[in-house]
Amino acid sequence: MCGLLLCAATSLAGTPGAPVLAEQEVLSDARAKARVRAEPGDLVLHYGGEWHGELGTCGCPHRPRGSMSRAAGWSALVEGEGAAVLRLDGGDGTAARDAVGARYLKEAWRAGDWHVVNLTPSDMAHWVELGLPAQGVSANLTGMPGVEKVRIFDRGGLRVAVTGVSAPRITPLVSQGIRYSPPVGALQEVLATVEADVVVVLVHGLSASIAELALPGVDVIIDSNGHTFRYEPRVMGSTVVVRSRDQTLRLGELHLWVTDGVVTEARDRRIDLDDPVPEHADVRSVAREADRAKGG
Repeated sequence: MCGLLLCAATSLAGTPGAPVLAEQEVLSDARAKARVRAEPGDLVLHYGGEWHGELGTCGCPHRPRGSMSRAAGWSALVEGEGAAVLRLDGGDGTAARDAVGARYLKEAWRAGDWHVVNLTPSDMAHWVELGLPAQGVSANLTGMPGVEKVRIFDRGGLRVAVTGVSAPRITPLVSQGIRYSPPVGALQEVLATVEADVVVVLVHGLSASIAELALPGVDVIIDSNGHTFRYEPRVMGSTVVVRSRDQTLRLGELHLWVTDGVVTEARDRRIDLDDPVPEHADVRSVAREADRAKGG
């Protein structure tokens, strides 16, 4: 069944045993409850990121979208309907020289109960000063105490492993001992230690290397890299690949069906974070505090 606004069929995977991709849905201009999928997958991944230090909407004159409070509010709504949900952030959430925004971003992740945040080079200068986000993860970041290479969750009877990689860059943080190792090798090391029904990799700034990162054992790749257009999900080998929307104007919602530890079907949905989407009260309060702190 097609989405309320737009629906496009995707090609089936060509690899025997690879997941089948159902049509992608883009959901908009309807009551929030009407957008909730009646029969969710065994696991639902809500994904976004690249907030650029802003917790509110895009500020667009026509139908402003986005905001962390709406993203968290939608996810809580879906979870409240019984879905097994994980909230994942692809990283690159801060803005340069905006320590105030970075501090409130950390607080918004906590208030909205986000489960994983990919640690990316553009954010690390802030985290060195403010401390790592409690949800932080990185397979290819080394040299900073407290960095988790992988996080494990139990959702809906499934063991889910989430890790992240980002593009290595030369930054001033090198002088503080922080290093970024090659992402493919770092991911291989993590995969060798993980036993899970579903393995998810958050990838930032490496869109040209997705094929190399779609390693055996990786079930889902969420690619964040300033994407603004609509992209169909793909299957590479046995890996489902989706792309997040820059500034999370649309929240990604990936439904996975899993049988005996194998992802058999995937449906990617894009939820317009517009007025009908309920806000998360605690995250909204954090956003208002951030505006006041910035003089807004």
